[in-house]
Amino acid sequence: MIGRLILACAAAAALTIAPAIVEGIYANRWGVAPDMHTAAEQLKKFPRDFGRWTFVRDAEPIADIIVRELRVAGSLSRDYVNRDDGTTVSLLLMVGESGPLIQHPPYICYANRANQQVGDMTKIHVDTTKPASEFNLLVYRRPQTVTNDRFLVAYSMADGPTWSAPKMPRLEFGGKPILYKVQLLTVLDPSQDSAKGEAVLQKFAEDFCKVFQDRVMAKNGS
Repeated sequence: MIGRLILACAAAAALTIAPAIVEGIYANRWGVAPDMHTAAEQLKKFPRDFGRWTFVRDAEPIADIIVRELRVAGSLSRDYVNRDDGTTVSLLLMVGESGPLIQHPPYICYANRANQQVGDMTKIHVDTTKPASEFNLLVYRRPQTVTNDRFLVAYSMADGPTWSAPKMPRLEFGGKPILYKVQLLTVLDPSQDSAKGEAVLQKFAEDFCKVFQDRVMAKNGS
């Protein structure tokens, strides 16, 4: 009888304490992760040339109000061009606290700017990491366009070398002390179909995942 009572009390404590611990980490209740500064500094060393891609320019940085709201510890925003075919991709890479970054998926931001989503969200799968990584893929039409101006956005999250885009990211990443978030964007010509843009982002994601694993995660000791 006593043994059963002890087990019941232990189970109740686990059900009460475990969610509290996860929520505390999620909300950063117990302070900033000690490696956050190192992770933020490491992003600055992300290469300007890698795989098939060459740095073109620094893109517009994240607004200060967004940095504060999302508690972004470090970020880079760059445009790259493919040396083989001249296609371009904008890269936004961030690192920070998991809770705030999870709560602001890109599809909310683009919808708030009156962009119209075209079709359903799909996936890009990348096998240059083990296990394979995945990205959510969205197609948008710019507001009030008369020339079929569209752009594609792929995004994903990671706490290590493998990128993931789960339906419920809080369950997978909510308790992580450090979270990376990446967003890739390419613009279509009015005559191009979405498959063209998807192929561009697929190539970039493959090269990005490999260099992130080799140059960022390896130096972080992950």
